[in-house]
Amino acid sequence: MERIACPTLVMTGEDDPGNTPAMARAMAGLIPGARLVILPGLRHMALAEAPAAVNMPLCAFLRAKNS
Repeated sequence: MERIACPTLVMTGEDDPGNTPAMARAMAGLIPGARLVILPGLRHMALAEAPAAVNMPLCAFLRAKNS
């Protein structure tokens, strides 16, 4: 992962048992400049559980990288 040189967003749900926040933190820590978002109270299907909670940081990330 140290070779990833493009803008990177690492996002997971706070209560995700399969892609835990600890895993997301570790992954983001290995990617220079990666942005980490932990979605409070959400699990593995965060997009289905709370689309707006996923879309807000995703859209903000995409806007910031394209401006």
